[in-house]
Order: sequence, then structure tokens, then C-alpha cells
Amino acid sequence: MKGLLLYTPEDAARSRWFAGHLADCARARGMELTLVTVTGPDAVQADAPLPDFVVNRARFAALSRRFERRGVRCFNRAAVTETGNDKWQTDRLCRRLGLPVMDTWLYRAGEPLPEDAPFPCVVKSLAGHGGSEIFWAGTPQEAARLAAGLPGDCLLQRPAARLGLDVRVYLMGDTPLAAVQRTSSGDFRSNFSLGGQAALVPLERPLREMALTVQRALEADYIGVDFLCDGTRWVVNEIEDAVGARMLYRLTALDAGELFIRHIAETMGAI
Repeated sequence: MKGLLLYTPEDAARSRWFAGHLADCARARGMELTLVTVTGPDAVQADAPLPDFVVNRARFAALSRRFERRGVRCFNRAAVTETGNDKWQTDRLCRRLGLPVMDTWLYRAGEPLPEDAPFPCVVKSLAGHGGSEIFWAGTPQEAARLAAGLPGDCLLQRPAARLGLDVRVYLMGDTPLAAVQRTSSGDFRSNFSLGGQAALVPLERPLREMALTVQRALEADYIGVDFLCDGTRWVVNEIEDAVGARMLYRLTALDAGELFIRHIAETMGAI
């Protein structure tokens, strides 16, 4: 059984060890997983031989959709990649599912700011990840300036009551793997990649149930669901499609790469 592992060149360099480990885990199960770097949804030639499956870590939903139209199973599915890499779609999905989210407004640079948007607020690009393209705006003028520097539409979001704190729940299929709390004392963003501190915490039932609601709605394979603490409640903040594994390897005995390949093999009927 042959598969393609898709990364952008930048992410392939950043995730060199994990990409190699996935290939090693696949080989140990008699599967072949070939790394292909892609720069856009048209990077893989349409007439290339079809793989049996695709592991899309490149965040291009259109690329997965092209494979899916030809009957190739993608991990994650195109719908997961599309929603997880569009924060407005994530917000809309959670509202449809009845999950709590922060007050959020879709905004296009150059247009009048929403009259009811609060300040200070958080300005986010729709597709940023790892804490990138997320800014603090103290005034409407600052929000407009920051939005003008982002590609396309962006979000204006009311800040959570507790800044510099979130919890990520990792899921493999419909099995929660772990909950990791991230904190920062010097930044309203708590991302581990930005220097935040990470600690393993018990998976509280409300977080477990909300994360599973997201996973089941999307039929996701391997994702992270991030939660913010807003007073006495947890709210869904983001869905991480090409979720990393650094915190899992640092804080737990779990082998995310082996678990992912096992999940793929089981899904493909190779076990």
C-alpha cells in the first residue's frame, strides 16, 4: 500500500524528524509513504499515478479534494482541512453545533468597523496558525491598520477573560489522546512555538465532549481542538488540522507518529 505525505517546503524543513518518523512507522507496517513538498493546490500533477492514500500536512484543502474526487482517501479529509484552516468557518461550525465560542466579527480591511465590536480586541487572519497573524488592537484605528496588513478578510474577536492561557485536546479519530495546557506570562498568545509553557492536564469532561463533538462533525482523523478560558467557561477557539506533536512527545509517552500510521492502516483495512 502506497501513500503520499504532503508538506509545504517550509513545514517539511520544520517537521523533518516527524515526517521521517511517519515514513519509518509506515515502512514497519509494510506500507510505503513518500514525502512530496507542495506549494499550492495544483502542485501534484493530475496525471500522476494515484496513491492508495494521502496524508495532507500542507493545509491545502483543494489538493485533498482533487484526490478525493478520484477515490483516494485523505488524512485529514478535505472538509477538515478547509474548516481547520479558516477561523471563520470554524466559528460558524461551532455555532451550528451549539458549542460556545468568543464573540467574533468577520471584517474586510477598508470597510467600516463593526459598530458593536469591542476594544481592545484580537485581530486574526483567517488562515494563520501557530500563533502567527494574531494581534492585539487597543483602538479601532489600530485594528483597521492591522487588518490592512493581513491577506484578505480577517476576524475581530473579543478577548477571553483569561489571557495567555489555553488548552489543546489532541484526538486520533474519536479517541482523545491528551489535554495540554499552554500558558504565557508575557503574551496574550500562549502558543508553545512562541515560547509559551506547556503542561499535561487532566482532560475535563466538558472539554472532552466538546472536542469529540467537533471531531465527529468533521470525521477528523488527527486534529487538535484549542479552548480558551472565558471566566468560568471554556470556549472553542480553533481547530488544528495539521496538528503538531512536539508537546505530546515532550510531555507524554505517546508516539503520535505510530498512532497516526496505525489509525491510517486500520482505516484502509491494512490491519
